[in-house]
Amino acid sequence: MSEEKRALVIESEGEVAERLVRALGAAGVSHAAHASDGHTGLAMAEAFDYALITLELMVPKLGGPDLCRALREARPASPLLAVTARADAVALLLGTRYGIDDCVFKPVVEGDLTAKARALLARSTIITQAAAPEISDLRVGDVSFSPATRTIVVEGRTLPAFSAAEFELLYFLATHAGASFPEEEILATLWGLHPPVRLKQLSVDLRHVQQKLRGLMTGFRYVTMTERGRMRFDIPDPAPAMIKVGRAHRARAATPW
Repeated sequence: MSEEKRALVIESEGEVAERLVRALGAAGVSHAAHASDGHTGLAMAEAFDYALITLELMVPKLGGPDLCRALREARPASPLLAVTARADAVALLLGTRYGIDDCVFKPVVEGDLTAKARALLARSTIITQAAAPEISDLRVGDVSFSPATRTIVVEGRTLPAFSAAEFELLYFLATHAGASFPEEEILATLWGLHPPVRLKQLSVDLRHVQQKLRGLMTGFRYVTMTERGRMRFDIPDPAPAMIKVGRAHRARAATPW
């Protein structure tokens, strides 16, 4: 028997909320709760665990970045799917900065939302079942990772919120600091996906990670894409020792260039 998946829909427009609920049902959600404002939605997210949360970025009573941050703190493992009428890059960039996993634009196309919700639910299940039992806090040089809260701290400064995919990508690369990996191998290892399913989105995730790192670090890039199209996490010379805290992460042989 398959596990039931509950979702939370934070949306002020009743008709749009109904379309979201139908689309989520088609994606495999067994029950979708609805909140028409940000305060109610946050209270529900704090009280119950949800496999997926959709949120209107401009929802009344606590919306936009404040709601994104609060939801990410309340439910760090729940994928966040933003719904917005602002069909421009600014809205998407704003969302990813505060931990949004993906975004759909109004008027909502149910098939598009169903596809994105299904992908987020599948990835979340893979990460929960495969990675969570072995993942642990990690420190590489001056960078510290806390998977439980999905936070990254550099020299005492906490970076902007990371989506689940961004955090998993950076954590994986940092665990194997200095080794480079082709995009196809990262997709298969982390999420069990194969190109062209998510290859383009992986490059977007990397760009968002680089933007967030660039905002707080002085000159050092940390994450790079090599000339051969491989991703790598670097640490400044001399390379500090990598320290693991808590349960050991499964060892993995470094992939050569």
